[in-house]
Amino acid sequence: QNLYLLARNYFKTDQIETARNYLSEGIILSSGHEDQEYYYHCKLLEAKFLKPDRFEHIYMEGINYYHEQERWRLIIEYCEELAAYYRGTEQYKKACDYFDLAIIAKYNMEKERAIAHA
Repeated sequence: QNLYLLARNYFKTDQIETARNYLSEGIILSSGHEDQEYYYHCKLLEAKFLKPDRFEHIYMEGINYYHEQERWRLIIEYCEELAAYYRGTEQYKKACDYFDLAIIAKYNMEKERAIAHA
């Protein structure tokens, strides 16, 4: 988790090489874990900043993983990012599809909260 957070913050401050090093280490260390949450966090960050040609594919893969795990908050975050990307490239149908998935994830998250507090 710390390597992902360090990499993300170094990317934000345009310290790309330092970010790349932390990100590479994070991918290696998280790839062997049964819970792949931080592996996908790292892969999605890598796609966003270092592999724009693989952005769509990696984002869809990560969103699918988080959906299988019912991690609604992460689905919302990454669906909204992918939808914004599609909106920016004038692929409006795909943008709507991912905004819809984010809305469904929000509904599921709220439903789980309501059940937990009942």
